[in-house]
Amino acid sequence: MSEIEPSHLLAPRPKYYDFVMHTVVPSIIWKMGGLEQRGGEVINDISGPIIIAPNHRHFNDTFAVHQAVYDATIEQTQMYSIAKDELRTGKFARIKEKFIEWGGGIFVDQEATTIPVETEEKIDNVLRNNGILLIFPEGTRMSGPIIDLKKPKGVPRLAAKAGATVVPVGIGGTEVDEAGKHGPYRVVFGEPIEIEAAPGVPNNIPDIEKNKLQRKSDRIMVANARMLRDVLTGHIQEVFDEAQSWSNSDR
Repeated sequence: MSEIEPSHLLAPRPKYYDFVMHTVVPSIIWKMGGLEQRGGEVINDISGPIIIAPNHRHFNDTFAVHQAVYDATIEQTQMYSIAKDELRTGKFARIKEKFIEWGGGIFVDQEATTIPVETEEKIDNVLRNNGILLIFPEGTRMSGPIIDLKKPKGVPRLAAKAGATVVPVGIGGTEVDEAGKHGPYRVVFGEPIEIEAAPGVPNNIPDIEKNKLQRKSDRIMVANARMLRDVLTGHIQEVFDEAQSWSNSDR
């Protein structure tokens, strides 16, 4: 197994990141019955930016994936994640906001038609520096055993733009059943999906040539995003089924 690319370890880490990952998250996971992961070591062999794309059934899914990546990678790799803006509202809003930020969260308003420049720059910086970004393509917490990505959130566009490798992930055990119980947390990492980056367009060329190259770049990005959208559902469903089966067998 190759050594992890140093560029995966973005510096500086969010303030108190190690405290959150060493102390807070393991405590939450332990209280929920513990966590095991399968296949996460594949991240060690990927160079370039990575997008982690899991199913989403419970608030604790984020903790589960963060812990699984942290445990599986050689250098206890830091991971950033897209967080819904509404998570920093309501009761204990300030505490939740700081905790999520310390854990590498980047807040995004999913109802907005455009992403603020500052937020876009944060996301681009993670991927540009070969970082690891967690995005739930279902967009919000769902229920049941079926993955439905008719309109996958963010993953195809960002992966196609950055040429990021997408790792489908299944999370089992976090969803509460009819008896009000959950299973042991089990996280399964699937086969990485490599995406070709759309070529960049230099600024120091005539406008006619620049526009021509931009159109070509846009076509490649759209084609790659469409391809990923078409295959991602099946890949996540496969590892989700495996994670659920694993969790159920360990109850």
